[in-house]
Amino acid sequence: MAIRENIRWDRPYPHGGGMRLMKIRMINFFRRTRGSVTTFTALGLFFLIGAVALGLDVARLIVVKSELQKAADAAAMAGARGLWPVTMPVTLYPPNNHDCSAATSWARNTLQNNKVDNNLLSSNDYSIQVGRWEYTTNTFTQG
Repeated sequence: MAIRENIRWDRPYPHGGGMRLMKIRMINFFRRTRGSVTTFTALGLFFLIGAVALGLDVARLIVVKSELQKAADAAAMAGARGLWPVTMPVTLYPPNNHDCSAATSWARNTLQNNKVDNNLLSSNDYSIQVGRWEYTTNTFTQG
């Protein structure tokens, strides 16, 4: 309270200008502690709720990404199984002329039976490409 005693009221700006007045008000504001717990609790809850919401969104994103990867892996394995002929007798070596339409059909059926985010995948949600992967060059050749 000693600050208010030094004020001269006969000048147009008794506090010495706007900046000094602002400084005085800030000092008085931070000296008062009444209600500060409520203010800091409200601010803390705001940021805490935001962090929890962000965490939930990221967790959901990771779960959906994992489900999509599982569906893609299952379809790839089913498509690979579709390349092998189902006729008897079973041979140990695959034939040179692969049945790509059967592989695509098996992959499509597998994808449509998988749920991602509790929804079945429709034909607009995926695309199937049949081709050959070259391990030496790490390239995919479609066809």
